[in-house]
Amino acid sequence: MNRLKIWVLTLLAVGAGLAGLFFLTGNAVERAQAEQDARLSAAAAHLDARVQLLSRQATEVAEAAARADAVKAAPPDGAGFGLAAQAALEAALKGAGLDASRALAGYAQGQTARVDAAGKPLDPKDPPAQRAVEAAAGTAQKGFVRTADGVWYAVALPAGPGAALVVGLPLDAAFAKAFRAESGAELLVSADVKRTVSSLPAAESPQLFALPRTAGAAPTGVGRLAPAQVAGVPAPLLLASAPAWRARVEKLGASGAAVVLAVPTAPALSGLVPFQYAALVALALLLLVGLVLGATAHDGPRMPRDLLAAAEKVGQGDYTARAPIVSGPLGTVAQAMNRASQAALAMQAISREEPPSQLAPAPPPAPARPGAAEEPAPQPPAASVLPPEPAPAAAPFAPESPEPGLFAEPGSHAAAAPPPPEPPPAPAAVPYEPAPAPYRPAAFEPPPPYEPPAPPPYEASAPSAPWSAPVEPAPEAVPLPPPRADTITGATNLTTPTRELMLQGMAAAAEQSAPPPAPTGEEAAWRDVFSHFLDARTRSGEGTAGLTWEKFQAKLQKNKEQLQQKYGCRDVRFSVYLKEGRAALKATPVK
Repeated sequence: MNRLKIWVLTLLAVGAGLAGLFFLTGNAVERAQAEQDARLSAAAAHLDARVQLLSRQATEVAEAAARADAVKAAPPDGAGFGLAAQAALEAALKGAGLDASRALAGYAQGQTARVDAAGKPLDPKDPPAQRAVEAAAGTAQKGFVRTADGVWYAVALPAGPGAALVVGLPLDAAFAKAFRAESGAELLVSADVKRTVSSLPAAESPQLFALPRTAGAAPTGVGRLAPAQVAGVPAPLLLASAPAWRARVEKLGASGAAVVLAVPTAPALSGLVPFQYAALVALALLLLVGLVLGATAHDGPRMPRDLLAAAEKVGQGDYTARAPIVSGPLGTVAQAMNRASQAALAMQAISREEPPSQLAPAPPPAPARPGAAEEPAPQPPAASVLPPEPAPAAAPFAPESPEPGLFAEPGSHAAAAPPPPEPPPAPAAVPYEPAPAPYRPAAFEPPPPYEPPAPPPYEASAPSAPWSAPVEPAPEAVPLPPPRADTITGATNLTTPTRELMLQGMAAAAEQSAPPPAPTGEEAAWRDVFSHFLDARTRSGEGTAGLTWEKFQAKLQKNKEQLQQKYGCRDVRFSVYLKEGRAALKATPVK
């Protein structure tokens, strides 16, 4: 693998890591915001429960004060009603376990109202005094009211003809702290009052107080997440933005005030920032390692110049070039190229020195034309042997040369040259047999000893006295001498060292390039099963890694021996099938 590939793969890995970190950060921020929104919904439900508790407590205090004997006995329009009402309200607050110094309490007689908030008298035009006057007219009033000092939940109930009592419980700092302890959310009362109410320190409240009071109940993000401490160093959130708070605004009726519920996002994202920086350090190390590996990598073994020069010469047709012998895979290539060059030189030498008639068998004779008279085909001088002229005495037939391969078959007078056509008709009926098949060096066998038959009687063509002569018995068969090491019988004599070298090179090249023998019998059948098994595993998606023919053959042999021992069968036939989407083997005993 060269350095460019290493660098490209390194950049791809780093890019994939950055992309994964980006998506992971976005998902983590979204998940954290969803968790904070769920906490806000739970806090809003808890606020509703607290408001209902305030309403029930204020109503119970007002009803208890209205049932007091002093209030019932005092005339509603007299001066004694106000004193009796204040005493009854104070006693009722203490009886309910509420702090009278934090509460709102008062009464109304007709259109006149007196209401104190935390011990301070309010203006008769303030909303609590107006609620008391409306209750004196016979209609009970409940809800949030706002004064110059804060926000209250007030309940005004009629207390006789033309009279009413009013009780209010505050939404102050104590209420906010108790709410945070119960719900885990921060509470701020947003109203145009002198004293702000918040469960947060004053430095962290301004952003939340700046929310509009008409924002609605949908959660919203406020501020920006502050940097986290990573190894003692402030580290901001990367690849995404997150708010410092998730807040929700709840309106307090028609009082013009609102409650802000808020939860911080930093605790939910506390583990994300350190993870980001650890991942960036890991990716930086990966990039550095990839750059170093790419800088130190090389493209594999370099080709020797001598080997390249020899390959170029062979490619140009110069087969005398020889490649240097080196170690490793290049040495195998060099040896193969040298053997191929040697074989090519041998073929060139044969094509230059051998006549075509000695390299290929003689073509078969052309078929005779219909109706044409048979004409004897011309014969080469060396292969034409005609019967002898009539002689006074018959002589026994004897071989003319002791050289092997120069004799024809019994009853024939043709030499061992290329097969001649049939001889022309002669006066004497001499049987003629065709020449032997062309010589094949690989299948050469020495011919059997030659036993010439007795020559037939020769009849002269001209009328004369009958010719006869004593016929001597045929000589004993002379065995053929074994062929010499420097000859090839049947084709030609090759006695030069160059010819032997060429033939040796051709034989060596043919032996090395010959394919291995094809398997037969059981091995061929098992190899076919192995091929089908590989194909089935590939189609089923199982893969063929580590599965070799040797392991497969050993497994089949073991199964065969087990089945033969168990069933006493003669043979076992294996086949491939799919079982539950996986390739499997089926063994069938053969009796």
